[in-house]
Amino acid sequence: MERRASSMATLLFTAALVAAASCSSSQAAGSRSSFDDNFSIMWSEDHFKTSEDGQIWYLSLDNDTEAFESGCGFQTKQSYRFGWFSMKLKLVGGDSAGVVTAYYMCTENGAGPERDELDFEFLGNRSGQPYLIQTNVYKNGTGGREMRHML
Repeated sequence: MERRASSMATLLFTAALVAAASCSSSQAAGSRSSFDDNFSIMWSEDHFKTSEDGQIWYLSLDNDTEAFESGCGFQTKQSYRFGWFSMKLKLVGGDSAGVVTAYYMCTENGAGPERDELDFEFLGNRSGQPYLIQTNVYKNGTGGREMRHML
């Protein structure tokens, strides 16, 4: 009986793998979406560039101390209930005091007083000092849960 159950489990697992492979290959055959399909730039469009295929995004920072927005920001055009994401960040080297590289996720009313938000902020440093990552969680507009971790 155990052997039969094991054979059935192996068969089902193999069928699931074949189905997953056929789905992913059909998606790969289709065209990839570009940045403009899924995201919009929130500020400083001149500080944003994409690779030719639209799969790599470059955000730049300038030394304009008069402007509040010397970097840039973007957001998704769609809302998500769950999922995962990944990103690679390149932090400013050397003396980066005053520079904050950040990403955050928030509810649709992101600017509203009742927002929910998760923050990840990489705080700039002076040469020789380690970077700090500061996290914060907002629930119903209330934060105050900052934590700092040395990298």
